[in-house]
Amino acid sequence: MIQDPEAQTQDRPRLETLTIGDRRTPQQGNLLKQRHVQMRVSSYRDLRCLTFPPSHRIAIAGTLGTGLFLGSGEAIQGAGPIGALIAYVLVSTVAFASLSAVGEMTCFAPIIGTFPHYASRWVDPALGFAAGWNYFYTNAITLPVEISGAQLLIGYWDPNPDHQWIYIFVFCLSICLINVFGVRRYGEVEFVFGFIKLAMIIILIVIGLVIDLGGAPNHDRLGFRYWKNPGPFAGAGLASNRDLDQFLGFLSVIVQAAFSFQGMEIAAM
Repeated sequence: MIQDPEAQTQDRPRLETLTIGDRRTPQQGNLLKQRHVQMRVSSYRDLRCLTFPPSHRIAIAGTLGTGLFLGSGEAIQGAGPIGALIAYVLVSTVAFASLSAVGEMTCFAPIIGTFPHYASRWVDPALGFAAGWNYFYTNAITLPVEISGAQLLIGYWDPNPDHQWIYIFVFCLSICLINVFGVRRYGEVEFVFGFIKLAMIIILIVIGLVIDLGGAPNHDRLGFRYWKNPGPFAGAGLASNRDLDQFLGFLSVIVQAAFSFQGMEIAAM
């Protein structure tokens, strides 16, 4: 006996009329789950208070910090100009590949959460668990490092050790106040300080070129002097063998470069 397809469709229970006690097929359960996730995502969209300019500025200036202002000099001293350049290029390729993968997964399957959730979904929940706690530990130690680095920079103009705790207290209090006033105020503050940071970097690059070309008061033209002594690959002073010492210096700068690239994912958080 052949039944009318429309009659079969009418006899099927509709998704909207299902209650908790109804018996659902796996396909219907997945549809309900997807709809529930979409409702949660739509509810979270109402909480997005950052506009494009602050988020854009955070993406550009989020990685510029102590790794550039304090770590770049140590990197050149430890591995030399070429060694530091190779180390930073190597780490930048890894960072670019990682962020490209995260961006592709975000566009393909947007979910509520950050990259530990992607590790749990695409690889294994254990990897997501480890990534989440490692990221928490990283940020837990990064904030004290940033505050200490800011105090070191100010110590160049105020070397009095009795004033160190005052600057650290002011920085901690400022960070707490910025986070108290909500996301919108945080975006505005980040926009202003990001602009100041980028302007300072451009000014320092110009001043460095002027000094390097002999524009300082002593009119000493540096040029490529340090490419000859100690050379393009400097030693870190960790081994008696010169080649091994240069290789160890290169490895130590890779760690420094990885710290400098930390924070590139802040804009996606």
